[in-house]
Amino acid sequence: MILISLLLNLLIALSISFLLIKIFDKSITGIIKRIIPEDINSGWILYIKLAIFLVGVSGGVNIFRLDEAINVRPQLFFSFSNFILELYKTAFDTLKAITWLLLIFFIISLIAYIMIRAAESKK
Repeated sequence: MILISLLLNLLIALSISFLLIKIFDKSITGIIKRIIPEDINSGWILYIKLAIFLVGVSGGVNIFRLDEAINVRPQLFFSFSNFILELYKTAFDTLKAITWLLLIFFIISLIAYIMIRAAESKK
């Protein structure tokens, strides 16, 4: 049951991360291509996508919560309702972690865009 829970949590976090990368791919690519020079922007696009995967999985698959459930309250962990609640927490925490990452990315991108526009208008 523990291994199944861990694998399902990982699958949910990876699926949500992949889905959000597909949803925001066009926006991220457009922003990076506008801000970063052409010769290195493809690397930055890949880096942002990797960061979304890593943040999504690390935010969604909470090993400490799983460890606590196994060692402290094993009888509660093996109930079906707790198992479903754990899957919901995984989905929510994955979305929350990726949302923070994208918010920070878009704020920094907006600042960079404003600075680029200001430099272009002075020319």
